[in-house]
Amino acid sequence: MRLWNRASKDRAVLQAKKRLVEAWMRFSEGKASKDDFEIIMADLANFSGWDRYCDHPPDNAEAQFNEGKRSVFGRAFSFLTMTRGERIALSQAALEEARAEEGV
Repeated sequence: MRLWNRASKDRAVLQAKKRLVEAWMRFSEGKASKDDFEIIMADLANFSGWDRYCDHPPDNAEAQFNEGKRSVFGRAFSFLTMTRGERIALSQAALEEARAEEGV
């Protein structure tokens, strides 16, 4: 049964990655939908670590790198007009993406 569950999770992760690539492709072509936009923003939030904290003291180079990633997402985020519910949904989607990448 565990093997079946693992295979099912693997398929779901592959489908999500495929959907992410498709969203970025449509974005680059100027044809992104609202769903594509939401997927891309969740991906960027996850990649940048926008809503994460560092639970260990990073070295200076790591801290600078992480803050640089966060600031890039913050720049894009600052131009958006999102409701509180949309911001919460974005954070939740980024968390789910991070968990899927970790295999949790």
